[in-house]
Amino acid sequence: MDITLTIQIVPEGDRERREAVYHVLDGWRKSSMSMGNLAMLHLMTQENIANMIYLTEGIKAKLGNKGENAIFKTSRQNATYRILAHNDLPSDIINNVNARAVAYFNKHKQDIFKGKMRVPYYTNNAPIPFSKESIRFYAEKGERRRLYKFKLFKHVFNCVLGKDKAGYGYQLDGILNHTVAYKNASLYFNKRNRKWFLLLPIPAEQAKPALNQQLICYAELTPDIPISASFGDNVLHIGNIEEFEYRRKQISEKLRRLQIDSRFSRGGHGRKQKLQAIERFEQKEVCYVRDKLHKYSAALVGNCVRKGYGTIIINRKKPDNDENDIYRYWSAAELVQFIKYKAAAKGISVIAN
Repeated sequence: MDITLTIQIVPEGDRERREAVYHVLDGWRKSSMSMGNLAMLHLMTQENIANMIYLTEGIKAKLGNKGENAIFKTSRQNATYRILAHNDLPSDIINNVNARAVAYFNKHKQDIFKGKMRVPYYTNNAPIPFSKESIRFYAEKGERRRLYKFKLFKHVFNCVLGKDKAGYGYQLDGILNHTVAYKNASLYFNKRNRKWFLLLPIPAEQAKPALNQQLICYAELTPDIPISASFGDNVLHIGNIEEFEYRRKQISEKLRRLQIDSRFSRGGHGRKQKLQAIERFEQKEVCYVRDKLHKYSAALVGNCVRKGYGTIIINRKKPDNDENDIYRYWSAAELVQFIKYKAAAKGISVIAN
């Protein structure tokens, strides 16, 4: 099992230099999409060429380059690679795009031909794959902390960790110290926020940080403050009632107004059309609360990792009866569940009272 680190990256240099590198990345992204779809098209054709009886009367074709009736001059994977090799991209990207398409097709071709899956295709924001030999990580000393960088095909990129709530710093330190191995990575463009990310897979066992099981974090779950975590003499409050309830009440009020307005919908157009606006908001409140619980649990586990705490003891406080209506969607049990599985991935023990 692998864990993929999603690290925001920015090209090094002034604005003009960064724009030039972004232009190169956009070219790689579009070419990778085209090459992936082209390779998939040829793979589909190769698999069905024996059934194309209109080419030659009674043809019996064998896929490959050995044996009787062999129709290839080279191996199947090299056949698609030669189709893609004329693109003006680093050969390592071309090789990985081809290998990705071939591996995916070989894995799912039985389901495709049985009608259980559609023919796959790549969109214009598909990751740009490359091998681990093409990337080199290093670090420089900054004013406050280390600045992590890497070099990829003669282009230098800065890793933007921000507050590093996910704890990527110790993973990159492990890579630099050769204690953490990484696999073939890829570049991903998020069209929503117009940012580039490095997708870096590492083995789950090696991703676990060095923690002291004797250090115990006491976490109290309350309705007013979702998590109050004690790290020795320091107490960290994660979340509060104002920011939790503000957005949830907005969603709830919007749903209530839609339910009232639906009574005045024009008749004769069917139930589905009348209620489609309500259906969009039915799960928004639940999804919002679940998203907040994910963020609260991730913040707790991330702080334990950064501080080296290997044990979490959770104490749940039940809300009073008059609070049940306000916190009807807030679930301490679900928050504990999120904390447990996030902590298990980092090697942290959790004891829930």
